[in-house]
Amino acid sequence: MFDIKNPTITEKPDHAHYPACRGRLEAIEKNGFRLFKYTLVVSFWLAVISFLGNPVQVIGWIPILVCGSYDYLPLSGCCIQVILCIGLALMALLGCGKRKVLHFVLLMIYAAMFISCIVYRYTVFDIFTFIIGGMGVVFGYNAYADYFDYKQLSETEGFPMFSLILVEHEARKEEQKKFEEWYASRQHSNSTTDTQSPGPQAIPLTGINKAPVQQTVKNPNPTEGLGDMPEITVRRKLNSSAPEDIFKPRSGKASRIADSKLKFR
Repeated sequence: MFDIKNPTITEKPDHAHYPACRGRLEAIEKNGFRLFKYTLVVSFWLAVISFLGNPVQVIGWIPILVCGSYDYLPLSGCCIQVILCIGLALMALLGCGKRKVLHFVLLMIYAAMFISCIVYRYTVFDIFTFIIGGMGVVFGYNAYADYFDYKQLSETEGFPMFSLILVEHEARKEEQKKFEEWYASRQHSNSTTDTQSPGPQAIPLTGINKAPVQQTVKNPNPTEGLGDMPEITVRRKLNSSAPEDIFKPRSGKASRIADSKLKFR
């Protein structure tokens, strides 16, 4: 057989081939399980036909050679044909695992059953064998490509898991790396701009929402006091409107309040 390579599942760096390989592997397993279910049903009905003593195309070739009868099989020939029908189901079951070549062989058997019924007929049951062979080709037509793709996948890094979690982790690491590079370049560009352009200058303010005022204070004698502070003369304001007898009781008698040191002028 020729060794055919599928470019879509070729091994790539940084686990980039994992998603495609995982999808193709799941498709191969799905196709194999579908062929197994069909073959299981077919094997049952072919075994029923075998118990009736009727030879089946392709499968009945060995019983016919052993018994030498083309129209009717004796008990030994029926038993041999039943065993071969069970062998078809077992072949389909093993093909669901690592032995994908068995599904390819099973496809060839279905194709031979379909063609042989056209060339030569044994009994009336050959019409059922013709339908079974044609449906088998329909269900197992991709067994040829599945065999070579599975062989290629088994030699590819990451088989049989092809973990998508690892791919997502690598993708996050790559995105984080790109973000860090972008952030570092932006920080570098901002620092370069700040170095080239002068910063804002402080403006002295004398109050809120007021224009800056420049004031020069002359100090005639810096040795006396603070020197630069202006002298302020404060005069005491007398409250002449305060009543003089505010603390005098109505009875006219002397009290301690009258002798209080707190006086109002």
